[in-house]
Amino acid sequence: MPGIASLNVHQYYAHPRNAFWPIMANIFNFDADLEYIARTQKLISSGIAVWDVLNECIRPGSLDSDIKAGSRIPNDFPTFLREHPKIKKIGFNGLEAQKSFNKYVLRDLESDNISFVQLPSTSPAHTMPLEQKMTIWRERLLV
Repeated sequence: MPGIASLNVHQYYAHPRNAFWPIMANIFNFDADLEYIARTQKLISSGIAVWDVLNECIRPGSLDSDIKAGSRIPNDFPTFLREHPKIKKIGFNGLEAQKSFNKYVLRDLESDNISFVQLPSTSPAHTMPLEQKMTIWRERLLV
């Protein structure tokens, strides 16, 4: 789920210390400081879709670890993937996203032609150095 900064401005990865946009800009060769709509267009033109595993949940604050048990409602991935049959890979921004996907989505999915990759969280709470995150994201997304 988006953090408070993202929810407040209705933009993915709006927290200024979140590494998502610098990583995507590095991988797909665009300026991370472009206006939000231009950044999203760069992702689309690079064949990247961004969508939360969860459609809703109850969580005070921005930490995934604070999501209230029993409040997770997933997005409709089966329909989304039927409507977008060219999707061949799903990357998870952090372990919690993958855990939620595996628990709430995977069982209802026909995923024979889709690969799944776990990526280090771009959250500033995940303290891996930015260069290491960039390397892993590049290797796992582009293979």
